[in-house]
Amino acid sequence: MQLAQKLYEGVKLANEEATGLITYMRTDGLHVSDAAASDIHSLVIERYGKDFASESTRKYFKKVKNAQEAHEAIRPTSIRRLPSMLIGILDEDSLKLYALIWSRTMACQMVPTIIDQ
Repeated sequence: MQLAQKLYEGVKLANEEATGLITYMRTDGLHVSDAAASDIHSLVIERYGKDFASESTRKYFKKVKNAQEAHEAIRPTSIRRLPSMLIGILDEDSLKLYALIWSRTMACQMVPTIIDQ
């Protein structure tokens, strides 16, 4: 939780003030803002092609009663800030956490995995 707090509060990037890298992390919300979902969907198409993007922007909603969803799901504040851009800026553990959050956020707008058995 301390690593996530640091990513939320902000990290000094090159020639910038401290910038928060992730949204609020004390949430069980599943939803992502429409603008963020659209940007994520666009980046999936740019990086991986239309075959890997969901047909339309996906929306997620709470699955349990009494979920505290006042905040969005945990996601990068800018999906276009790739984990590779933060090498040398974040320590190893923070970079691993950011990469996990970034990759799972990208996956939310991709087609489901197809497994051949």
